[in-house]
This record gives sequence, C-alpha cells and structure tokens, in this order.
Amino acid sequence: MTTNIFDAELASHDLLKTESEKEEMKKELENLSVYASEHWFTSEKLTRRKIEKEVTDDVTVIMDLLQFFGLDVDFYITLMIYVERYIKVVGKQDAENIFDILLVAALSTLKMWEDANIKNIDCARLFSADPIKLKSDELKFLQKLDYDLIVEPSQIKEFKQRVMGSKEGPLKYLDQAREYVHKYSKYLINPRACW
Repeated sequence: MTTNIFDAELASHDLLKTESEKEEMKKELENLSVYASEHWFTSEKLTRRKIEKEVTDDVTVIMDLLQFFGLDVDFYITLMIYVERYIKVVGKQDAENIFDILLVAALSTLKMWEDANIKNIDCARLFSADPIKLKSDELKFLQKLDYDLIVEPSQIKEFKQRVMGSKEGPLKYLDQAREYVHKYSKYLINPRACW
C-alpha cells in the first residue's frame, strides 16, 4: 500500500471542481477496481476485495502523480487503457505488482501527453524505487504495447462505458488529446523514436 505524498501540493489546485464530478469519479474508480480485480490481477494471498482496495489506493496515488506533473486527472483513463493493453499481452498479473504496473503506465502517459521533461529518476525518488528497474520495467511495458500509445477518443468512450459503467462519453480532455495527436503525429510515424 502506498501513501499519498501529493495531497499538500494538490490542495491548492484541485482539478475536480464540482461535487458531482467528484462523485462520478469515485463511482468510476470503484467500478474500475472491481473490473481490475476480476480481469487484470490475481493473488493467492489476497481476497478480491483486498485487491480492489489496493487498486483503488494505487490508482488514487497515480492520479495525483498525473496532476502533480500537470496532466488533467482525466488522463488516468488513458493510463488504464495502456494497462489493459499490457494485460492482454502478458496475462493476469500478481496483485503484488499493481503499483509497479500503474507507475510504469503513468510514466508512459506523462511522457506521451505532457510536454515537460519527465525523468525516471525523479519518479524513482518519489516512490523509493530502483531507477534501473523502473527503466527496465518501462522498456518491457512499451515493448509489450508495441510502442502503441495512441488512444482514440472512441477507445476512451468504449473503455469508460464497458469498464467504468459511465453512460457519458470521454471527459473534457479529448479535444486536447486530438490536438496533441494532430500536432505530434509526424513524430509518431516511428514511435520508437519518441523513447
């Protein structure tokens, strides 16, 4: 279980403005945790409920990490799509690896969608992780995804409806995502060049 080290920083600029947005995200996160405990993670030591709690706690920390580095909180959906793609290739993972997989997916999301220079060493320090292992895990993750980090708005909508029980389409960042894809598509002809 990880602790939320970003609370103080985020208190000054909460990106979820209304109570209804917060409630919707809480419900979506609960649905995501149930889905992940059934389809992505397994454990001989933990019950499904404990896996759900681990997923919820770890996703909350990862969402705070995205906000800390300047990404809209809605980008966690893109991150979860990356995780699902990874799980489809490698199969269910042990629940002990939940945070590691989410952190690597978060790094990939930050590097793909945020214009800032995100370094693995900084994330490794934040979470007391081994930077060499983190880099190795990131490369393995990207290789399993075949370096495909493009997520279409229709994929986000389908994921939200299927996994998170949302009746609405994608959230507010879709126009921004389309703009990024259009702006940087010339660099994504060979996605390996981005990494």
